[in-house]
Amino acid sequence: MQIGQDSKIARFWTRFAAFYLNLFFIIAAALLIELVLIKLQIPKFELWTSGFYIHVSKIVLGVFVFDSILQGILTFNFSKFVLGLRLYDSHKDASVGLIRSLLRSLIAIFSVAFFGLGYMAIGFNLDAKSLHDLLISTKVVRIKQNIVGKIITGFIQVISILFGLV
Repeated sequence: MQIGQDSKIARFWTRFAAFYLNLFFIIAAALLIELVLIKLQIPKFELWTSGFYIHVSKIVLGVFVFDSILQGILTFNFSKFVLGLRLYDSHKDASVGLIRSLLRSLIAIFSVAFFGLGYMAIGFNLDAKSLHDLLISTKVVRIKQNIVGKIITGFIQVISILFGLV
């Protein structure tokens, strides 16, 4: 998978939008799975109890791992696909593979947990790399999009910025 000639390094606001969109996809997928399981009467606990939260946490973790696998194999997850972003190895312009993608995602959790400081690194280095990109040696690039893709990307960026300020 070669990066096209007109690809560019994804900058802060695009990555910010991808983060919030991905968070939405992970939570929505986990809740959808949970609703299906409840409809099938698979869980043996009451809604909104501690057992419910533990169960939902396991589902969120499963969706999170699936998301990392998508990035490792296909170079994109759902949010990166929508925004025209791709994840590549910094040195070979190839996919990063499963293990590195999972490690990158795990480090990203800690980047968020510490007040988003790992993501703030994007604004302070020339390659627009977050902490997890620097540690795992990856880069996120923006591929060329048509006008519809650009409009969707811009809309999602604006919504993400507004959501992030709340």
